[in-house]
Amino acid sequence: MSPQTLIDCAFPGTFAHVSDHLKKLQVELERNAVEPEPKDDILIVLAELLNNIVEHGYCASGKGNIHLTVHAHKRADKNAVYIRTVDQGPPVPADALIGASLPSLTKDSQDMPEGGFGWFMIHTLADSINYERIDDENRFTFCVGF
Repeated sequence: MSPQTLIDCAFPGTFAHVSDHLKKLQVELERNAVEPEPKDDILIVLAELLNNIVEHGYCASGKGNIHLTVHAHKRADKNAVYIRTVDQGPPVPADALIGASLPSLTKDSQDMPEGGFGWFMIHTLADSINYERIDDENRFTFCVGF
């Protein structure tokens, strides 16, 4: 079966627009009978990525767009959802992409790191992650299989 496009749109890089598009994706996933566990994983991965783009790429200014494409692939052996984002924020630092380990939790609560948990969740929940910087654009592609 050929891939089915669930979402293909561009929107301003704001937290409000991210929330709106996550709700739209949730409806599309439910309409396409994606079970609750993979649906939640897909939404968590995408929420973390989109909020990182808004917060770090656009410094929560709303001055920039995000292009989002989500495809569902249904096969006899395994289903998957492929997520692609494109933004025009600054290049993502190489060390920011390394986040497959959970930050230390042995510190006092006041000394806990603020960040690092999102990338850990993305690496844990996604089957594959790809980042490219092409023509002043950040391009992320994720796959969540189920």
